[in-house]
Amino acid sequence: MYTRSKLFFYMRGLFILMGILISACGVTNHSESPITTPVSSPQKAPNPPAQSIGQIVMSGTLENADNFEIYKINADGTGLINLTNNPARDMLPAWSPDKRKIAFTSNRDVKAQIYLMNSDGSGVIQLTNDDWDKGIPRYSPYLSWSPDGKWITFTAIVNDKPDIFIVRPDGSDLTNLTNNPANDLLFYWSPDGKRILFHSDRDGTPQIYVMNADGSAVSRLSNNPGVDVPAGWSPDSKQILFDSNHDGN
Repeated sequence: MYTRSKLFFYMRGLFILMGILISACGVTNHSESPITTPVSSPQKAPNPPAQSIGQIVMSGTLENADNFEIYKINADGTGLINLTNNPARDMLPAWSPDKRKIAFTSNRDVKAQIYLMNSDGSGVIQLTNDDWDKGIPRYSPYLSWSPDGKWITFTAIVNDKPDIFIVRPDGSDLTNLTNNPANDLLFYWSPDGKRILFHSDRDGTPQIYVMNADGSAVSRLSNNPGVDVPAGWSPDSKQILFDSNHDGN
């Protein structure tokens, strides 16, 4: 069971990492009671290919303070486009590796589910239709694609505990990878696509674990008296970056 201090510890680290992105993109806070940061909408302009200058996909309340939408914008601040334009809460967008698709969550089917659309907002399809306990929680990194683009990873609440799931981009092969009564969250694909790093308190203290991409061969990587929080992989998949307070700070 996570204590308030443990939750504060790893969320503090996540806020520090994400603060750079939020300040750069003008994204509003993903909280249950969102606080909207005033943003001046850039002048809309022709939308060049993502490969030319780079694009950012984000969720926010830029046009309606009560309605989260998913937007795409060029990296130079031009070409702002509302991709979803739906009265539901459309959130947590994630590019596919080839930048052709965007996965996201939405409660347009009452309870939050995983959806997929083309990078221009067309062709929206619903990938999941499960009766999660409390929908899709907002644990970083929210949604994530496998490096080869064959899987979408997310966290959902089952029996009041978060588990890590994968699903194909066509909605098939939905699988609970962790399926454990503990809190399993904060997942990171290795760059080679073979393993998934994650955070769990299944052995008492929240520590760092790794498993194969199919959920097998779960192994505990850290064993400290404090809380260890994974933060990512080295490009060669041989090392990991993590945050820890095992020395008291």
